Amino acid sequence: MVEHPPFKRVAARSNRAGRKFRRGQKLKKGFTLIELLIVVIIISTLTSISTPKYFKLIERFRNSEVLFIMGEIKRAEERFYLKKGVYTNNFSDLDIEIKNEKTQKPCEENAVCELKYYLIKIKLVDNGKSYFILAKRKEKPPVNKRYTPGYIFFYNHKTDSFGCNDTNYVRDFL
Repeated sequence: MVEHPPFKRVAARSNRAGRKFRRGQKLKKGFTLIELLIVVIIISTLTSISTPKYFKLIERFRNSEVLFIMGEIKRAEERFYLKKGVYTNNFSDLDIEIKNEKTQKPCEENAVCELKYYLIKIKLVDNGKSYFILAKRKEKPPVNKRYTPGYIFFYNHKTDSFGCNDTNYVRDFL
């Protein structure tokens, strides 16, 4: 009689996912199509929520530059008025220095001063007894579709108020 080696019992083991496999079988690793689809849906939902908020935040940072400069011009105009009794539209008459973005030289005369994202100008009214500060948004980089391209910020000295010609912009930022 031929003796056979003792019979080995092969026990079933389970992997982390709870799937049963036998010795000698390859373990199937990876994600199912459903799992991948759920991850893609979650990522796209988070992106669609955060993207508009990101662009609003970027626009707010761009506007902080011009609002700061408009405030500085306002204070410099008041100092000039105390000295001369009249307001000026000449940047070189003011005791502040605003650099032109293109030339890196101080803004001079009553010309338009070019900042990084805005074109800024002082406009006199009532024979120098009052003034406006106008800041027009440059076309590049483009603004969010929600806002009018080239919208204008303004400061009105008579009413001592800031404003914008775009109602959506006023609702979101001012």
